[in-house]
Amino acid sequence: MAIDKEQLWRSLSEAGEPKVRENLAQKIYGEAKIPLVKEWLHQQETSRSEAVASRTEAREESSISIAREANAIAREASKSAAAASDSAREANAIAREANELARAANTTSLATAVATSDAATTARSARDISLYACIAATVAAIAAIASIAIPIFK
Repeated sequence: MAIDKEQLWRSLSEAGEPKVRENLAQKIYGEAKIPLVKEWLHQQETSRSEAVASRTEAREESSISIAREANAIAREASKSAAAASDSAREANAIAREANELARAANTTSLATAVATSDAATTARSARDISLYACIAATVAAIAAIASIAIPIFK
């Protein structure tokens, strides 16, 4: 009597792989069915291996896609960093120029302060000279009045 392979495999699928292995070890299937049972088990292992390989391939493709996307993001970040670096260099050059202008303004301010101080000192000296001249004129006027008045009293 010929064994119906399809019917046998349906019954093996219903029993499940662990039970089929157990039954095969206990030699429940008989000599005629053993090659078909082993073929079914091999097919189960092959299906499982193919599924694992398919999942592994999908993960690898996903990893490659993620790596490509990360590389694109890194390239954009690198471009942004280069632009920021250029902007920073330009800002530093402007800051250096502003510092030079500030130094020049400070020097000019100091020179102006010194000149103003010198002018104030000169003005004070002129005021003092003017005061001394007024005193001298007053003394001279008093002397003149005294010289006129002294002959009168003689």
